[in-house]
Amino acid sequence: MAAPRRKPKDKAQDAFGRRIRTLRDERQWTQAQLAEHSGLDVSYVSQIERGRRDPSLTSLRALAGAFSLRLPEFFAEDGPPPHETVARTIAAELEGLPAEVLPVVLEMVRLTRKLIPST
Repeated sequence: MAAPRRKPKDKAQDAFGRRIRTLRDERQWTQAQLAEHSGLDVSYVSQIERGRRDPSLTSLRALAGAFSLRLPEFFAEDGPPPHETVARTIAAELEGLPAEVLPVVLEMVRLTRKLIPST
């Protein structure tokens, strides 16, 4: 009996999968962590990264949201400026925290800036 034929990989699917993997690696997330942040199943995330699945628009939005990106930035090769991405990620992490915690976080950022020499 012959082995089942695999569907030939699509170059766009491969490229998109690599983009997801790069974004995930930049955040030092596992596939399970990306699945948790996006609300997608970990096996689905794996299939997308390997170029085996075409994500729906709903899934694309979930993935972009997990990375704190807008859809156009999600597809841009160079993406948004790093500071903008970090700012959105921080804002997403702060969501739902009590208001009295926010000044502490702001002070931490200010103290961190003082530790880093200006360029």
